[in-house]
Amino acid sequence: MFNKFKDTTAAREVMREDGVENFFKAIGVNPATDLTFWLISMQMDAKDYGEYKYSEFLAGCTVNGCDTIEKWIQMVPRLRDRLKNETEF
Repeated sequence: MFNKFKDTTAAREVMREDGVENFFKAIGVNPATDLTFWLISMQMDAKDYGEYKYSEFLAGCTVNGCDTIEKWIQMVPRLRDRLKNETEF
């Protein structure tokens, strides 16, 4: 799955801004407006939210039990619910 979005011109295994945006678009998350983007990035322990290393991406997939785009799509509503429940006062 990572290979579909990674930067093919980079010397190392990395998903750059376009790939990150395309990944989130594929799972139904708008990085500009959806806080789910930040939660997933935190779960990936991403050092830079515009770029994911393979190891960071794999960590996020593992935490969420998602090894396909379809599983990510199914996970997004649960992550949104988690955010909603954690931000209610």
